[in-house]
Amino acid sequence: MALLNPNLYGTLTSTTPTFTLPEQMRAIIIDADGGQSINIANGASLALSSSKGTNSFNIQADSTAFVVSRSGATVTLLDNNSGQQIEIPATTSEQTIRFGDGSVKLVISSGAVKLGSQALTETALAISASLNADDSSASFFSNQITKNLDTLGGTQQVPSSFDTGDGAYLLTDAASVPNVVRVTDFGADDQLKLTATAELLSIESSNTDAIVTINDNGIVSQITLAEILTNNDIVYNLESFNALPVGDILLASNSAPATTKDVDNLGTATAPAAFDAGSGAFSLKDTAAAPNFVDVSNFGADDVIQFESASQSLLSISSWETNVTMTINQSGVISQLNLIGVTTASSLVFDVNSFDALPVGNISFV
Repeated sequence: MALLNPNLYGTLTSTTPTFTLPEQMRAIIIDADGGQSINIANGASLALSSSKGTNSFNIQADSTAFVVSRSGATVTLLDNNSGQQIEIPATTSEQTIRFGDGSVKLVISSGAVKLGSQALTETALAISASLNADDSSASFFSNQITKNLDTLGGTQQVPSSFDTGDGAYLLTDAASVPNVVRVTDFGADDQLKLTATAELLSIESSNTDAIVTINDNGIVSQITLAEILTNNDIVYNLESFNALPVGDILLASNSAPATTKDVDNLGTATAPAAFDAGSGAFSLKDTAAAPNFVDVSNFGADDVIQFESASQSLLSISSWETNVTMTINQSGVISQLNLIGVTTASSLVFDVNSFDALPVGNISFV
């Protein structure tokens, strides 16, 4: 589907900085080597040709606004209501597409054009791939700074802390990662975005604090928003919180439930088993008491790793080239997962926090 009535023709270079296509811009752009970044405001259209490298496209609208299809290797995102049209050639290099509600990777893998776990065809369909809600386009279209609270950790005995007083923040937190964080100076220009369903969420007031708790089968995230209430405020659910004169709590849940894949007793040190996570959203279940050696390909933002009967202290994590290896040694019983292509050679991944900071699914312990 060709882009009609363009009003801008451009050519990128390898040093082109990030730029924004404003509303009503209809641009045909030739790509260059390297990773380019383009912000696409509501109502702007783009046709990119000769796509090269690990580009990033930051789309202001939510993914739900678009249908997606492909013609050959060229992918088209179309908003039938506004007419906004975005054409991006897929390659074997992963490109990141960020929407207002999360990000997803575009790549040619195993002979298929994939948007996350969704294999694209010539039929225009709604986007069904699971998004990484912690990596949205929101910060590219405002002064809002994204902060992932999952990286802060914290316990009931020793909570972590974070202050939002020096800017406008989008705080993100996923149900799959336990943490306890006390947030100060949360104001009207801040937001809290939770990757969780409403059923897992509880909100209560304690003096002038609002306490937000997610309990996902014993994995608990607790965020205290300090001193945002008056003595007369009653906060007990999402609606009552969002009526306060501070930023709202937003819910973002994965669009598809994860399928549990038990990797126990698969493979050996000399002949690892292989598992491709690219065909859906998977929860890889690994029990410390059972040995395994598994190479996992296409592990993405819609996948998670769940270690059972193991503590974080037993887990060793290291990165090499673009791969991350996780090893649990419980009294000589070795469980090892090798996640292929989840990082870059320049990134240093060495523990749970540095892994969870990657744009793929997180680790949990049960």
